[in-house]
Amino acid sequence: MFIAVGAGAGAIPAAAALNWVLKDGLGQFGTLLASGRFGPRADANPGLWYVTSALILDIAMTAELSSPMLPGSAVVIAGAVATALKGMAWLTSAASQAALLLSLSKQNLADMYAKAGAQATAASMVGTAAGMSSALTLVMSIQVLALLGCVVIHIQRCYQLIC
Repeated sequence: MFIAVGAGAGAIPAAAALNWVLKDGLGQFGTLLASGRFGPRADANPGLWYVTSALILDIAMTAELSSPMLPGSAVVIAGAVATALKGMAWLTSAASQAALLLSLSKQNLADMYAKAGAQATAASMVGTAAGMSSALTLVMSIQVLALLGCVVIHIQRCYQLIC
């Protein structure tokens, strides 16, 4: 892909590709780890695991935001850890969300799941746009404060959802 977008050949695209594979590979490993550990437990207490997945996702996003403050290879490590945590969070969230939706509706399960997915996608798109604009206009300390505010609201709303 790097060559296709004009990055050329040689050490720089190869190093970028290796970093990308390492980050994505650890993310996939995190997803596998989560499926083995949390999947079977999601049915017993889906609300707890839904909030837990939100916390894991917030930790991952905080790690991603903090990565520019890290020197050299620590950025790759922070990115890989964040990707692994996001994989764990998404899998845990999906497993617990399925159990929660099943308990809410026996007839409209597919419709509820589709609407929940659409809401998550819309929220992600708004968050990405807000993140891009804040990265271009705000200093890092303000970005961190904004993230922490969003984390508090996110966890509060997830908790309210299950109570």
